[in-house]
Formats: sequence, structure tokens, C-alpha cells
Amino acid sequence: MPVGRMFEYTEDHVAEQFRQERLPLVDRLSRLPCLFMGEGTGDEVCHIGTITRARVANGEVHFDFVLDREVPPLTNATIFAGRRQLDMPHDFEFSRNHWAVKDVDLYRFLMRNVRPGRQRPSVFQLPDHENIEPQLASAMMPFDAAFTPVYESIRQATEAAGLRCRRADDIWENRPSSRTWYR
Repeated sequence: MPVGRMFEYTEDHVAEQFRQERLPLVDRLSRLPCLFMGEGTGDEVCHIGTITRARVANGEVHFDFVLDREVPPLTNATIFAGRRQLDMPHDFEFSRNHWAVKDVDLYRFLMRNVRPGRQRPSVFQLPDHENIEPQLASAMMPFDAAFTPVYESIRQATEAAGLRCRRADDIWENRPSSRTWYR
């Protein structure tokens, strides 16, 4: 791809984070998840992946990439329908191959729009609108007293960061009945 197509449809303040002396910082860019799309707004298939290697030579950007096998292929129509959430308001952006960087959490968009439903557990029920505590850190580890010092270290670190830590076995309790029957 021509270097001139890098940062098309990218806000200047975002592009500047990934440029040095007008050249793209390909190592920094390769840490971001990417949409790999052909041109179009219909049934064309697009994928999510990451750049594994990129280099600039003779005015062109050459890159190798790997697709994320955990994310099923999408269609450009799906991306086009969510274009405003993805900061892609220009329809022309779908008709020209380019490398844009958006200040958007791609995986959050996918979780909310592509597969918004979640699987329901069969053992217990979760409310549709969970009460999420942003200051709560959950530590999950084997139910073994040998892990108590590990948990204490995690708890101290989280408290030092201004968070509250709870161990999963403190939250999910299986309290025995007050009556015990013997045969």
C-alpha cells in the first residue's frame, strides 16, 4: 500500500501518536487490532487480526498479518451499519483501501454489536443488567490454603492501587443447611 494512504481518515491527534518525522511507527501500529476489509459495503468478507511485521520501503508499506481465529469472519455490511460507532462516518472510506487508526475499542464494538447476547449459565442466573463495581478486583485461584499468601499479595497490591479485592471463594459460598440428616 502506498505510504500516502496511511492515516487517511485518521484524526490528526491520533495519527501523531504513530508518526515520527512524518514516517509511520510501524512497531507501535502493529500492537493494535485491525480490520482487514476489501472495498465495499455489502457481503464482502472482512476479518479481525493483527499486523505481525511491517516495513516501509520505496514509498510503500509492506506488512504481514495474522487473522484472529477467535473472531468469526464478518461482512462489510456489518461494519458499515456500525460505521459511526467505529468513527467511520465517510462512506468513501469503504471504497478506498487505506490504513486508518481510530480511537475506538474494536473488541468492545464487536461484543456490543456483533454478538450482543451472552450465553446463560444453567446452574445459576445472572441478571440482565449486572451491577458492575469498577473498583472491585476479583482473584480466582484454587480453593487451597496454600494459595492464601498469593491472595494476600494480590490484595495488598490492589488496595495500594485504590481497589478492593475479593477472592472468588469469598463471593461464591455454598453454605450448608442448618439441618444435617444422618442415616
